[in-house]
Amino acid sequence: MVLSETKKELLREFVNRICESCNKLEKETGLLEIHRLKRGWAGGEYTLNNIKVICKRCHQLFHSNEFGHIKSKW
Repeated sequence: MVLSETKKELLREFVNRICESCNKLEKETGLLEIHRLKRGWAGGEYTLNNIKVICKRCHQLFHSNEFGHIKSKW
């Protein structure tokens, strides 16, 4: 499932355009991204209890730590 741009925008507004990980404002970090805590390939869906709205840097950190020493291509 892919989120529409409208839904992504609503989620950014829901968190007051503040990264849920580093607490920086979207205007400082760039457009906030939607991260699924449980990956899609593992059955994770875009539900409020399975997502974080985070900046690009934090999103990269989540994925770089996901596989331990093996970095994600994202």
